[in-house]
Amino acid sequence: MTAIGLLSSLQTLLVAVQNNPHIMEIIEQDCGNLCAVILQHGVLDVYEEAFVILSQLTLNSISPFMWQLFPLLYQCFCDDGFDYFVDMVPAVHNFITIDPPAFLSNPANMQTVYDMCTKILENENCGEDAQSHACKVLEVMVLQCKDTVSQLLPRIIKTVLERVTKTVKMKLCRSMCLQVVIAALYVNPIGVIEVLEKLTMPPTGEPVCSQFFSQWFKQADCVRGVHNRKIGILGLVSVLGRCAGPLPAYLAACAHEIVPAFLALFSGLEKAYQSR
Repeated sequence: MTAIGLLSSLQTLLVAVQNNPHIMEIIEQDCGNLCAVILQHGVLDVYEEAFVILSQLTLNSISPFMWQLFPLLYQCFCDDGFDYFVDMVPAVHNFITIDPPAFLSNPANMQTVYDMCTKILENENCGEDAQSHACKVLEVMVLQCKDTVSQLLPRIIKTVLERVTKTVKMKLCRSMCLQVVIAALYVNPIGVIEVLEKLTMPPTGEPVCSQFFSQWFKQADCVRGVHNRKIGILGLVSVLGRCAGPLPAYLAACAHEIVPAFLALFSGLEKAYQSR
């Protein structure tokens, strides 16, 4: 209890000095080393507090010292951190988004994030809340890394769509899985459609492509939030922008759903802005 109290006090201190780069630089290494000791020694009782501190230390900038702790997150995840994946997500999100050039400078970083998310999505014992978070992390990486992530896109798409074919109790989990593919379509429509056309639905062997677009359009009015609706609109525009002539078969089959999907997304986006 004493350790938890001390770490909670440290979190409060970090919040207070978050916008003072000079003070953050002074205390960063001590705080980071403390988190490293906790993770290296598997002190499970204070994992949550350690992950919060790591997310605070990487909120505005990421120093070379803090980048040394990124592999430690993955090692911790592999050893005993499955149950703490949701707590890790804010720090992982920061490593992807705060300093993209540094993240992309080491190809192993993208593979690390993909491996973490894949293990969560493929593990039947992981709850759908954790799997929804895994999908969000993959979506962020797809949007942030764009061309660089192209080599991983086929595996990412296969992983999230395989999860959709299994039992899904939460609508959020299904929606987040589809959102990863939609983000990928926005980034690389040609490459993603090629992947979708090669995949089939188990156990029927039915092509995934037409099924995906039909399901996407049908649930357009269920999309929530400004970001998700924006990505939906951009993804759909990106796909249709590749159609120079008649609609391809995978779109022709659900052509009557395209305009209603657009209207639902734009209408929802307008309401989302108004409610801000």
